[in-house]
Amino acid sequence: MDEDIITTQNNIKAQKEKAGLKWPGDSFVQTDAELNREPLLTWAPTIPKTHPMNYFVPNFGLDHDMIETKKSADLEEKLQKHDWVVPDPKSLPKPPPRDYFVPNFGLDNEIVTSISDLNEAEKTNGKWNLSQYQSFGQVPEGAAPLNISNVQLEEPKKERKMVKDQSKIDAKLKKIQNEETNNKDKK
Repeated sequence: MDEDIITTQNNIKAQKEKAGLKWPGDSFVQTDAELNREPLLTWAPTIPKTHPMNYFVPNFGLDHDMIETKKSADLEEKLQKHDWVVPDPKSLPKPPPRDYFVPNFGLDNEIVTSISDLNEAEKTNGKWNLSQYQSFGQVPEGAAPLNISNVQLEEPKKERKMVKDQSKIDAKLKKIQNEETNNKDKK
């Protein structure tokens, strides 16, 4: 056994005799006989068979925030002379349709005119450098200057007649949707 361990055990024994105490066990130090056992590897927690259930939960009443919210709602209902009735979610109307077909009619006439006007202005006044406006926060930091010179301008489309009958519009849209669906299927 190590000399320090022996000295420590002798000091413990002398203190026990001096104080007249009877401490359990002779040693608080692991001896050679116990060296084959690693205490951290042999201990395992006792795993409960199930989590605690049906235990008492104290009722401390309503929370302060809940009480104040109820007071505020009651006061506002009095001021507005109207009771707020929260509807049942099942009774609410269906939300509007999503992911429906939106026809692409190309660039709007105003956009075509705006791009054309910009190109004409740049011919006489030089290229418009949008980066100079970054200091005003109008363009995100590090954004590339706007370059619309590669936009293909289309010829303005003929004026479309207004269709007063909604069923005709719906039929045309349905036809366009079917054509696009068929084109996707072919690809």
